[in-house]
Amino acid sequence: MTFSKFHQHSSLIFKHLNIVTLSDLVFLNIAVFMYKFHDRRPLSVFDTFFSLLLFLLPFLLLFLFLFFYLKIQVTITQDSYTKENESGEEAQKETMGLIDTGLAESKNKD
Repeated sequence: MTFSKFHQHSSLIFKHLNIVTLSDLVFLNIAVFMYKFHDRRPLSVFDTFFSLLLFLLPFLLLFLFLFFYLKIQVTITQDSYTKENESGEEAQKETMGLIDTGLAESKNKD
């Protein structure tokens, strides 16, 4: 093609052959998409996407509601369970403390 060396930078070859580089093609496609999007003319691919999204939206919202509702219920249940255990342990510690102090006092009296 150009008989250039294998390690020569490719941008000069592309310029000499009037070939658009991959990064320029990507930039061009992004620019065209943004122009159409700004001009409120989206690609036809998005028509099916938005119709599918509108169809699935109620199911998605229901799923999210149930997920967070159950998560809150589990959290409340765990909190109440730990509070019950903590109050039970505190009562047990108080009882053991009274028994221990009572034993210590009775031993000291002898």
